[in-house]
This record gives sequence, structure tokens and C-alpha cells, in this order.
Amino acid sequence: MNYKNKIIGVSLLLSLAACTDNDAFVVRVSDGCPGDVMASSTLYLDCFGVEGVSTIDSAKVNSMGTLSLKGKKQDSPAFYRLRAENRSYTFVVEPNQSMLNLRIDDSTNYRVVNSEVNIKLKDYLSFENAINDSIKAEVARFSSDAHSRDLLDARVLSFVESYKDSVRHMVYANTSSPVAYYALFRKLAYGITPFNPMDKKDLRLYSAVATAWHSNYKDTPREKQLYKFVTKARSEMKQDEYEQFFSNATTANFPDLSFADDKGKIRSLYDLRGKFILLDFCVYSQMSQSDYLLFKNVYDKYKSKGLEIYQVSYDTDYEYWKKTVADFPWICVSDINGISIRTYNITSLPYNYLIDKSGNIVAKNVSLLMLEKWLR
Repeated sequence: MNYKNKIIGVSLLLSLAACTDNDAFVVRVSDGCPGDVMASSTLYLDCFGVEGVSTIDSAKVNSMGTLSLKGKKQDSPAFYRLRAENRSYTFVVEPNQSMLNLRIDDSTNYRVVNSEVNIKLKDYLSFENAINDSIKAEVARFSSDAHSRDLLDARVLSFVESYKDSVRHMVYANTSSPVAYYALFRKLAYGITPFNPMDKKDLRLYSAVATAWHSNYKDTPREKQLYKFVTKARSEMKQDEYEQFFSNATTANFPDLSFADDKGKIRSLYDLRGKFILLDFCVYSQMSQSDYLLFKNVYDKYKSKGLEIYQVSYDTDYEYWKKTVADFPWICVSDINGISIRTYNITSLPYNYLIDKSGNIVAKNVSLLMLEKWLR
């Protein structure tokens, strides 16, 4: 049989009925393989494990043009590839999956039949390849002009951001999907790592997937790997925030604010000079009871050590704000017109500054936990 002239058509069958061991799956590849895929008479089955890629089986094409490959079933979705010379085809085997058909249309294109997760994986890989092609095209375009490096960086960054936006939507649409996990650990062209666990926005993605895998595949190797990965990132991020907290001191004195509290009394921020001041900007309608309790616990604990809280509200419903803060023990004022936004360069809410007893702004956007470490 001349495989090189054979019309393309490969079927990959994972069937429990074909297994001699209930803990194993069998990959059976029929004849009809395109010549360039079968340039070597041996095909390999590789597994992407948490420790790396390993070849778990191989088989030679026999005179009938068929072969069988075996692998051990896992308790969570597992990633595999069928590898021939200079070609590979990636797919997912889900726990207890009885059958999966993969057809190779040509040396680079393939499709998985009757497997929704593999259809989504193929869609993702096609998108990733398109992004990589765009990045490579930009590099080729600017490679001869060193003066355009900044423009090149900006163009590449735009492709990376586009990639990240698409992956975020995909992940949040189904955090338990194997494709969501797969995408978060991929690298783009030239070794670009798009997602960074030390970025808070990215870490939320990793955490969402880790939570889903903990619920669905608890105590499996990949779930444990995700838990360790996220836990380490959170720990390193907290340490980084702690170090920045104590290294961001500035000698600039704080600008004054004067607004009315819920009793109509004008309260000046300057009147609190000589104390530690937590200057907090917020919208009370977006706060929860737990937020209030955190502030109250810190205030009750450290007021005797010189802490004062000056909390500026941007609530547009004045009566709601007035009723909400009536029993708050710290200073609450209303800035319904947003005058302080420009004064203190407020870019998001909630937002805060810590002012020391000398009138210096020593940190911004400090968590209450970090505040306790400062005042302790």
C-alpha cells in the first residue's frame, strides 16, 4: 500500500471496549495516513503531565496500515499529542471518556469528531497560531529598522493584549474547561509569556480555574499543581506589596480637604495633623457590611495609638449616605461634586492614602492588613 499517495483520512479511536485493562485507553490509528505524516513508520503518543512531556507508547505501521497505542486513564482531563516526524496533533482525553475520533485532514489540519472539548481546543489553537503569525509578521516588518523598535514593541503588545482579552472571556465562560487551564500556561511567539501570576488581574484568572479544578478534580496531580502555583503567587504578591508599602515614602505634605459631615459640620483634613491618617475615598452604596466591620475593627484597635480615618464619600444619594454613616465612629464627609478626585488623583474606587504623623503620604491603596502591620 502506498501511503504517500493515499487520500487523507486518519481516525483516532479511544474505546473502553477495546481495552484489556479498565484503567487504560487504547488509541487505534487506521490506514489512510498522508505520506508526510507517515514519513516515519512509527507514531508516538505523548502525554503532557505536570512534570513535563513524556512518551507513553509508540507503534509501527504494519502491513495492513494500522497501529494501536495505549495510555493509562487519569482522574482529570489529560493532554496528549499524536506525534509523527515533524508533525503533531494535540487533543484532550477526559476522565472515563469512551470514544474519541480524530481525523487528520492534511499535514497541518485536523479535527476531532463528537468531542466538544476538543473542538474548543482546536479553535483555541487556531486563534493562538493566528496571533503568533501576526507577531512574527510585525517582527519581520520592522527587523530592518532599528529606529522603529518602540513602534514594534507597541504593535506586539497590542496583539498580546488582544490575545489576553479573548482568553479571559473564554476562561470566565467556563473555568472548569481543560482549554481554560491549557491557555493560561501557553507561551506565544518568541517566548512571550502573556499571563503573569504576579499581576492581580491575571492571578484572578488562575485562581478561578484553580477553584473550578478543586471542585471537580480534587486531589488530582494537576489540581494540586494549580493550588501550589496560585498559593505561591499570592504569597509572593503579598510580600512584594509589603516591601513596597515601606519603600514608597515621600516628603510631600498632603493637600487639605474640607467637607461637611453627616451633622453638617465642616471637617478639615488639616485638623488631624500629628496623627496617623487613613484617607479613604469610597462609595458607600458599593460597600458591604464586612467592609464596615473591617474599618471598625482597625479603628477600635488603633485609635488609642493615634489613628484617625477621614472617609470621603462620592454617593449621589445624600440621604442614603447620611443614614448609613450616622453611627460610624470615624470622620465621614460627603463630596457629592467630586472635588477631591482631582486633588488626590483618584483613578478608581475604593482608593486610599496613609499619612504619617509628620504629614507625609507614605503609601497608597494600602489594605487594612498592611495598615495593621504599619501601626502595630
